[in-house]
Amino acid sequence: MVISRAMQPGRSSLFGRTPQRRAWRPVAALAVGLAVALAGVSAPAFARGGKGKAEDPAVAAFDAKFRSEDAKERAEAVTALRDAPDLVKVEIVDKKVIGREKRADVLARAVDVVSRVKEPDAVALVVERATKGKTDDRLLWIEALANLDGSGPHDALLAAVKDKEPRIRGMAAYGLGRHRAMDALDPLLALLDDQHWQVQAAALEALPRLADKAEVQRRAAPKLVEFLEATAGRIQVDCADALARITGRRLGRAAEKWRAFLEGKDPGPGPGEQPVAGGDDGDAEGSDSRRSGGCGHEGDRPRPDGVE
Repeated sequence: MVISRAMQPGRSSLFGRTPQRRAWRPVAALAVGLAVALAGVSAPAFARGGKGKAEDPAVAAFDAKFRSEDAKERAEAVTALRDAPDLVKVEIVDKKVIGREKRADVLARAVDVVSRVKEPDAVALVVERATKGKTDDRLLWIEALANLDGSGPHDALLAAVKDKEPRIRGMAAYGLGRHRAMDALDPLLALLDDQHWQVQAAALEALPRLADKAEVQRRAAPKLVEFLEATAGRIQVDCADALARITGRRLGRAAEKWRAFLEGKDPGPGPGEQPVAGGDDGDAEGSDSRRSGGCGHEGDRPRPDGVE
């Protein structure tokens, strides 16, 4: 069949100029524009997943070392995060360490790293992680809150002592002791009525750390004497230690001696009594802050430099 010139693409016809050539023009323009746009995009941008941000060097360095089978190398990789920006170090610990790492020594390094953050966004992320998630993971984040300043971390600890999980309550008590703020006095005293002895032990370890020793003695010591009289065994030893750290006296587990002392009477010497230093640091003779390990930590983690 012969096609007349009138019917060929782009030619006039009885119905006017045929549309074929006009139809492909927008498509061609779009193709050319796309090619130009792609030519202007560098290869690294694709490697960045189109987010426009190059991977932080700290992430690459961490990944290279943390994939090791050697726990010591993984611990070193976590420790090296101390030099990373605060938010970067918290995000790495969140996404790549806590919830995945099983070794306690490596996790201890992670807690130490996030305990050092100062930037508000990083602190807020630690607080958020401490308030939700699996209990084992939350314990680590709550432990980190013990060394973070500000109302956010402190309020999170005050809320956590009311948590349904006893290990969370115990670790929060530990953190409140580290903060030393007096608004923790009543919440810590309330934990003496907790049904779990590990939580009670954590509260007993924390109470002598609070800042106003005179106020703690006035308000807490009478209840501690009642508690001493009502309990026995290891928790009774913890209670006697707490009283010694608060008052500076070592009267043992004899409730009547402590009651006489609080009434201003001479209780006589306690068993092998020697002057006891104040309890700010929890290191008075006979006191063992590691006893609160039943609440989710075995002894105090290594604390950041310069922080008690």
